[in-house]
Amino acid sequence: MEERRSRPDVDGLITGAGRAAGWLAKAGWNVTKKLPGGDIADRQLKRLEYAVVDEVRKRLDYPGNALASPERTAGWRRQAIEGEVTDSGNGSPAQLVEPLRAAMAELLSASVTYGREASRDYLFAAVLRQVVPDEARILAATADGTVYPLVHLVTRGPLGGTRRTLLENFSSVAREAGVALVDQGPVYVGRLVRFGLLDIGGENTAQAGYYDMLLADSRIRGIIDGGKRVQVQRRTLGISAFGAELWEACDPSKLGQPELDRP
Repeated sequence: MEERRSRPDVDGLITGAGRAAGWLAKAGWNVTKKLPGGDIADRQLKRLEYAVVDEVRKRLDYPGNALASPERTAGWRRQAIEGEVTDSGNGSPAQLVEPLRAAMAELLSASVTYGREASRDYLFAAVLRQVVPDEARILAATADGTVYPLVHLVTRGPLGGTRRTLLENFSSVAREAGVALVDQGPVYVGRLVRFGLLDIGGENTAQAGYYDMLLADSRIRGIIDGGKRVQVQRRTLGISAFGAELWEACDPSKLGQPELDRP
């Protein structure tokens, strides 16, 4: 991976995403269907997920199977998620009072019919549903291979004693990416690592100056100067192989290109 460079053009990527929304409408993607309530960000992410799934289904000409046809189970799952399970009058699974069964039926049905590419798109859509806007900025900031300094602060207990983590995943990436909630940077980083999108690596001695700036942060100084026996663990943060694969598929700057018409 490359060392930390100048601040990436995250704002430019977001502008590209805005242009992409117009392109999606022209391309006829179903991004305006009625979805469950929630805040605007959640609704937008659900629209994106359904756009991916709907487009995959358009490209797949599959018959029904032993569980049920994907068209029917998709409807049951949407009803289950939206809490709109109704009595169809014909004994169909839409009458189930356990909506999770209908959801599992669709997933098993999809596992029979989806190929490698469709399964990948479904996985990416599921991951994106969990990412919040600030985390998207962090992912964009690491997408070009830039590696950022990161530190953990732990207590130095007696010899053989258990160490306790005081602060983890503190990195300059949140500020560099221009997130709205800079103080939540460690939370964002932790979530992105758990999603498998970012990797934490060993210390990069070439970034000694950047570590010094990181340790000068008031939040870090408050812990170190608090009288506890603190050990600083220097690490690096960068995009993972899975994160790079997801970014390649979801890079908003590439939306509008004919890549989406791949067979």
